[in-house]
Amino acid sequence: MKINTIVYYTLGLGNNQNEIMNGENQRMKKLNRMLNKFQYFTNLSCGKKTQKNRSFSSLFEILFFFIYLLSYTAQSRNKYSRRDFFSKYMFSDKI
Repeated sequence: MKINTIVYYTLGLGNNQNEIMNGENQRMKKLNRMLNKFQYFTNLSCGKKTQKNRSFSSLFEILFFFIYLLSYTAQSRNKYSRRDFFSKYMFSDKI
């Protein structure tokens, strides 16, 4: 028994080589479906279909940009609060 058959057998895909290949094919089909969906949405975001989709995707880009800004400000706020915490409690004379 090869190592890959043992691995696939423990994953529940079967101990037969044909069953293993069927499991691989199912996985590849799922991956291809996910990639096709991703490519469809990237085509929408690039605006290759119509002008309507381009405006729709620009709204998404603006939304993601604001989400990124919010996360960045939240991270910086956490950094400042951490620094204040250390300056208050770690370096104070009241121990």
